[in-house]
Amino acid sequence: MPKRSRIKKVTKESKALKAMREAKGLSQRTAANLVGVPSTTINHTENGRAYIKEEYVRKFINGLGYSWTDWNNYLEGKEIQTDLRSACITIIENMDKQKLGVIYNLLTNF
Repeated sequence: MPKRSRIKKVTKESKALKAMREAKGLSQRTAANLVGVPSTTINHTENGRAYIKEEYVRKFINGLGYSWTDWNNYLEGKEIQTDLRSACITIIENMDKQKLGVIYNLLTNF
């Protein structure tokens, strides 16, 4: 668990953690439950009040269903369109076979 600091220093890591949580539409409390930490830990890491260790980042991204690649993308400022991706997957899962074939051809020839 990250150790709380008296000094508030928002880093690219803390910004990435917050962006990842918000991209999933999760409150700090819900994210904390998924990650298995107190909600204050989420709050302190996002607001630059805690030292962020790799062990915590791994726990966080696993709990929220992200990959290490996703983490690196967020660190570089490349936010993933998780809402858009999820919406597209839902549409595709409910699509009839003929329309699915059209989408497949579109995507493979894009």
